Order: sequence, then structure tokens, then C-alpha cells
Amino acid sequence: DLAKRAQAVKKGKGFIYHCAEGQTSSLVAREFLDAANAGCLDKTFIGIHCSALPAADWARWDKSKAGAIVWSPFSNLWLYGETADIAAATKRTVAVCLGSDWGPSGTKNVLGEMKVAKLASQKLGLGLTDRALVDMVTTNPGDALGRCWKKAAGRLTAGAFGDVTVFRPKGANKVWRQIVEATEREVMFAVYAGIPRYGDEALMTTAGLAPSAPITVAG
Repeated sequence: DLAKRAQAVKKGKGFIYHCAEGQTSSLVAREFLDAANAGCLDKTFIGIHCSALPAADWARWDKSKAGAIVWSPFSNLWLYGETADIAAATKRTVAVCLGSDWGPSGTKNVLGEMKVAKLASQKLGLGLTDRALVDMVTTNPGDALGRCWKKAAGRLTAGAFGDVTVFRPKGANKVWRQIVEATEREVMFAVYAGIPRYGDEALMTTAGLAPSAPITVAG
């Protein structure tokens, strides 16, 4: 139950909770309030969606104990016509991470979700920069999970999880904008847990792994 989860959170355990997904002030908002009343809102609490919360409910999260939420703007807007109050969350210093949600209503990967988040930012006046959007799929979730796992993630630092994505340079735009605008065509190389998993033939060969099968991406 939530009381036991709260005890675990206070000991530094992570609590990733599919929480309050729906329209503002709908019944599911109680999930967040119940978690707050139980004492779950701490640095290792990660709320998925939290789209049903009015701005006032975010005040329940102490700024000094702020954890993170996972924002899925495309799925939220498609299903409910609205999305999480990102301005209210960031005001409480809650870290925002991007997730593509499930297949039926989500984008097919976070490259798509970044583009929707940028459109949502422009429409809602959130003022999110390209760098901030990239942080939402790298350092923000990495820091949130790192607090739970006690190991660095989402950053190129010694001892961290060896997860790297290399993009093909495109145009003269700043690097952050190039990443936000990247599609599957621009993904040159992907490393997970220190092992090359996917990439251009030349890079996979250089990494010491002969490509196992050719595939066509985006034509």
C-alpha cells in the first residue's frame, strides 16, 4: 500500500507510479493526493503522467524534496485534450522527463515526443528551449533514476551506464536543435549498457561487431 511505499521512498527506494492520468480535476487526481497524504512525494518519487492535477495540487510537493514526472504530451492531448501542467511542476522544481507512452496513443519513440513537446511548449507558452527538451530524454530521467539506482545514468561520466546515441550532423543549426529535429534517418549508432546494438555498418564494424542483418530505415 502507499504507506509502505512511503517508508521505502524515505529510505531512498524508487517509486515509479502511473499516477493521475486523465483530465484536470477528474477522479484520478486522487491518486496524486493519496500519494501526497501518505508521504510518497520525495526525491525518488517518479509520477507518470500526472495530467489530472490542477496547479494548486502541485503545491503539495515540497520543493526541497522534488522528484520527477514523465510527460507524454502527444498521448495526453490525443486522449484528453489537455496535458500535465508543466509550468506548475517546474515551479515546484520537479524534473520533467519525456516518455512516448504506449503504442495505441503514443508516439513511436522519444524523437517524435520531443517534437510534440516543442509544439506544446510553443502553444502553451512554456518557453522550453531545445536544450531543455534534450535534457528531458537524457539528464533529467538519468538523474531521477540515478537517485534510485545509486549509479549515474543519462550522462557521459565515468562509472555511469554506458548508453550512447550518435546522430548524423545535419545543417548548421546548434547541436540541441539538430537532436530535437532528428528522425530515425539521423541515428548513426546506438550503444546500450556499453554494447553497440544498432548503427551504420561502418561504425558497427569499427566497434568490432560485424552487422548481423541489414535493415532499411525510413526508406
